[in-house]
Amino acid sequence: IESELIAQYYDVYGFASYAELMKRTLTYIRLKKELDLLKKGQPCFLYKAFAADSIMMDSIIEALQDHLYDMERQLREDLTNIDLKDELKHSIEQYITF
Repeated sequence: IESELIAQYYDVYGFASYAELMKRTLTYIRLKKELDLLKKGQPCFLYKAFAADSIMMDSIIEALQDHLYDMERQLREDLTNIDLKDELKHSIEQYITF
């Protein structure tokens, strides 16, 4: 996903320890947007990639929802174990609420 330039910025300016959290958070946000578009039947990357019939698309949506729940749980756990300012943690939590 679109995170490599941000990761390079983190590396250059000494935030490399946060790069993995950033990548997983951005991945979560992108997949959540894709899920919303799939549910609405609107064109999106995943819809084009799978080009499935409606029954198959329902299974894909369900699997993506399950994956997002797992990602959210893991990100929340990571946020409790990382040294970040409370304001930043709160901001990230707002983005990863399913």
